[in-house]
Amino acid sequence: MIADSCNPIALTPKSWHQVARKAQANCVNIEVICSDLTEHQHRVNNRESTVEGLQLPTWEQIKQRTYQPWQADRLVIDTAGKSAQESIAELLELLAFSHHIDQPTKCGI
Repeated sequence: MIADSCNPIALTPKSWHQVARKAQANCVNIEVICSDLTEHQHRVNNRESTVEGLQLPTWEQIKQRTYQPWQADRLVIDTAGKSAQESIAELLELLAFSHHIDQPTKCGI
């Protein structure tokens, strides 16, 4: 099971962990960040929605969002200066290295 969502508060990863447990699925928390604020802002300002009618948040709205640092065990991918393909390759390497691909994992929540 893969769930892709913004998780700005601690409740969200915990909720996904419960969903995975009920589905008897593996749970791996992955936090995707962009540590370069200029690059992050550029990405936000230049992206296009692939969902008809979906209004994407502005940079100002994103900056004003509540964000609680993650307490759960997680893999962190910093996409600053990397292409999507490079970030995916890094994630797959981290998943394989940490054995999250071939065996059940503990979510740490």
